[in-house]
Amino acid sequence: MTMTAYDADDPNTDNAVLRYIIVRQLPDKPSPNMFYIDPERGDIVTVIAPHQLDRE
Repeated sequence: MTMTAYDADDPNTDNAVLRYIIVRQLPDKPSPNMFYIDPERGDIVTVIAPHQLDRE
């Protein structure tokens, strides 16, 4: 999965730089850090074993 965003600022300035972060995960079980997001690209991946995910 990939998160995307758009910023209308001038792309040649620091104001146009986007960073991605997961602020918190709810619920925090079975692990408080089940996902990772690449701060520059926005790619989201799971970081726990697949059998720990409840896909419902």
